[in-house]
Amino acid sequence: MRKSKLISVIIPAYNVENYIEECVQSVLNQTYKNFEIIIVNDGSTDNTLKIIKKLAKANSSIRLINIDNNGQGYARNLALKQVKGDYILFLDSDDFIEPVTLEVSLKRIEEDKSDFVYFDWKYYNNNSEKFSYVSKELFFHKKKLVNEECQDLLGIQHYFTVNKLYRKKFLLKNNIFYGEHYIYEDIVFWVKCVLKSKVISLIQSPLYNVRINSQSTTKTNYNSSKHIDGFLKAYDSCINLFDEKSSKGKNLFQGYMMKKFLTYYTIRTPKSLKKYFSDQYYERIKNDDMNSFISKSRYINYGKKLNILKNKTAFKLFFDLYKNKNIYIKVRRLKNKVKNKVKNKVKTFIKNDKSKKINSFDMKEQILFMGFDYRYTGNSRYLFENMINNNIDIPIYFCTKDELVEDNYKVLPNTEELYNKLYSSKIVIFESWIPKKFRKPKDAIWINLWHGTPLKKMLYDSNEEEIVSVKPSHKKEKFLSIAKTDYLLTDNENVNHFFETSFLFDSKKILSFGYPRVKYLIENKNNKKLKDSIRKKIDIKENEKVITYLPTWRDYNYGDTEELDFEYFLDREKVEEFCEKNNYRLISKDHNYMRKAENISVTELETQELLLISDFLITDYSSVMFDAFAIDIPVIILAKDFEKYSLSRGVYTEIWNDLKPFVVDNEEELCKLIKNYKINDQYNYIKNKYSYRSDGDLIRFIKDILKGKVKNDK
Repeated sequence: MRKSKLISVIIPAYNVENYIEECVQSVLNQTYKNFEIIIVNDGSTDNTLKIIKKLAKANSSIRLINIDNNGQGYARNLALKQVKGDYILFLDSDDFIEPVTLEVSLKRIEEDKSDFVYFDWKYYNNNSEKFSYVSKELFFHKKKLVNEECQDLLGIQHYFTVNKLYRKKFLLKNNIFYGEHYIYEDIVFWVKCVLKSKVISLIQSPLYNVRINSQSTTKTNYNSSKHIDGFLKAYDSCINLFDEKSSKGKNLFQGYMMKKFLTYYTIRTPKSLKKYFSDQYYERIKNDDMNSFISKSRYINYGKKLNILKNKTAFKLFFDLYKNKNIYIKVRRLKNKVKNKVKNKVKTFIKNDKSKKINSFDMKEQILFMGFDYRYTGNSRYLFENMINNNIDIPIYFCTKDELVEDNYKVLPNTEELYNKLYSSKIVIFESWIPKKFRKPKDAIWINLWHGTPLKKMLYDSNEEEIVSVKPSHKKEKFLSIAKTDYLLTDNENVNHFFETSFLFDSKKILSFGYPRVKYLIENKNNKKLKDSIRKKIDIKENEKVITYLPTWRDYNYGDTEELDFEYFLDREKVEEFCEKNNYRLISKDHNYMRKAENISVTELETQELLLISDFLITDYSSVMFDAFAIDIPVIILAKDFEKYSLSRGVYTEIWNDLKPFVVDNEEELCKLIKNYKINDQYNYIKNKYSYRSDGDLIRFIKDILKGKVKNDK
């Protein structure tokens, strides 16, 4: 068996008695267990050392190095020279990481054979105990950067060195260390990493949590020259690292440092030293051509509107804006005026009224179903019907326009009644992403039934290149949705880990109670009367067998693309003769989000009804296959575009490998497999591993919430 790689986590610590235990615990709680933790106590004067000693005594994976105060750069370098691991992660002692950080980043660095992995980050507000995902990087639609592309990382928002997993050989071979005895010591480390890299893996998953700490090094000492000295030292340490091959990187570095200068000059420099700082920095950059970067600045554009450009170069104006307080104030006022004008264009009910008062609503012992994006289908429908049929003595409402829902239960979407119910219901049940406009009351519990067992990679496990390219805010918006979710329902505990890595969802909040829609299938598997009534709806003859084709959508067709690719569809003409000879009726149902293709007919039957009368299911990467496995319907996966799909979205390799005996890539093989299909041991293995397997009662859990037996401690 191949030996797992050792990861060294380096934590420099100075006066962090309030945070160090949570920081270390976030490493100890990792799903990947082969790590060592090296904590360098950098001369702390509070109880930090005492806490570290206690943690080290209880955990053999922790190694303590105790030194006099020499600064973060010195502490990190000292540990870097002593690590035993193959890979290295730096962690600030007031920050913490997600439980899957080491697992996910290690998998990618080995898969890509990269020099390091760059994963995303988010802020954690200690007072509100909430996360803020504000990253604005635009390159995450790519899976990795190669050669000259690596220099793009010198244009990032912050030169953090902590949200990465580094290959130790890469760092030592290229003599990459931190600056010492000054702040902003990580800038030179980062510049060297980027310039020396050949391959960098990218993961747009906020695996690293930056705590907003008012006592951190960069948030203090504003009355001294410490920030000025650190900034100038960092600049001088980096500028000579660039050559002709890295001119692109140099321009990005200069732009980054200019923006940081403006911030530090305004906020972190005492009045008595402002002229000294600006003169020192100006002397260093006055001969560099930075007009192309600066001319794109919003401040320059506002400056032009104020007619203060005159004979000044863009560079000179940009520099003077922050030195001249009166001009700067004028520019800020104009900027805010334009910004507010846009903000006030549209005011909706949710924005200007109820959303600001959500916590003033009286919380009621009632349940509101939001449906599958307001549709009366899937898990929401069957859980709702189960509750109604069992005479649950609780007010229950369903938000939909569907006529199948009786008026006394129905709430129409986008109405004032909806928001009144939404903000007064103790329990709200969703089945997909929660819309951004819905704000969550603090005393409510929101449950997401989700809508399928994953085969295709979800959210943070996939780069989703086409979606993120068209909509860069995609993953951040989905993060906000996840953050509102208290509990997530899955069909089988064996798939829970995919939700941990893809959604960064707390494993303790995942309910493996099984999907209500699959429970409905199992309960009605042998209900001949019901099945006959469904067959009658679409005129299926008594001796006719049904082949159901349920394809899923494709990321590579996302957006306003003129030439959509439907080559992956089943070619009906190639299977019709086979169907006629063997008395099969081929019925198709389109994916709700997928554009209709002319050669695919669509039935209006609800998916679960269609599955109940199916003798075969043909699909591709849709989770509906696991519903079929649950009731012993023969499943065939038609994957004509596997290579293209893998590059676009991707599948979970473990599940795909289990499914391979049932995969074909053309209609001829499809017909052969239908003819010779057998429910064998591999079929039953998949059924038991991934399909419905309840280990709890969802309705009872909901009742316990209403009785106060389940507390919302998220």
